[in-house]
Amino acid sequence: YVRRPPTMEEFLNDDYWLGQRTRPSSESEGVYPGWTEILTRDFNLGSQVHNTVISGSLGIGKSFIGCIILLYRLALARLLRSPSTQFGMTKGSGIYYSILSITRAAVRETVFSDAIGFMSHSPFFLEECNFDPEKKYSDSLVPLGNSIYLNAGSKNWHVIGKNMMGVFLDEGNFRLEKNPNVQAYKLYSNVRARISNRFQR
Repeated sequence: YVRRPPTMEEFLNDDYWLGQRTRPSSESEGVYPGWTEILTRDFNLGSQVHNTVISGSLGIGKSFIGCIILLYRLALARLLRSPSTQFGMTKGSGIYYSILSITRAAVRETVFSDAIGFMSHSPFFLEECNFDPEKKYSDSLVPLGNSIYLNAGSKNWHVIGKNMMGVFLDEGNFRLEKNPNVQAYKLYSNVRARISNRFQR
C-alpha cells in the first residue's frame, strides 16, 4: 500500500472517506447500527468474505450497504502501489468494479447514483482519485486513477473483456428476462467466473 488503508470503521466514520454521508449526525441518521455492526465485523480490512447475498424487506438499505462494501473494496485496491502488478497482471492493466442492475437506466438511477453521491462527498475520491462530481459520466464509466475503474451496466456484455475484481448485482430478483432468478444467477455466475479466472491465484 502507498499508506495504511482504513478499517471499515474509519471508512464509515471519518469524513475523509465516506463519513460525511454515513456517520450519524444532527442532519442524518447515517448507517443504521445493525448494518454498522455487520460491516465492521464481516467486511473489515482482512475480511475473507468474497461472496455474499444481502436480502430482506423493502427499504432496509440493502443496495446502500452493497454500495458501501463495493466502494470499500475499491478504495483498498486504489491504495495499492501498483494494483495490476500486485494481482499478477501487466503494469497499467485496468481493474474494474462493476454495478449491475435490471437495466442500464435503472442502475444509473439507483446504486450507481448512490456511488456518485458517496464519492462526491469524500475527499479521498475527490482529491486522490480525481473524481469529478460535475461530470455526467454518461458512459457509466468512472476512472479513479491507478488503473482502477467503476462502471455500471445490466448485461453480461457490459463486463466482457474487462479485468473484473468486484461486482455488485442489484435487484437480481427483478430482472426483466423469463425466469428472473435463474437469469440473475447466470449473470452473477458468469461474472464470478471471470473474477476467478483472472485473479484466483
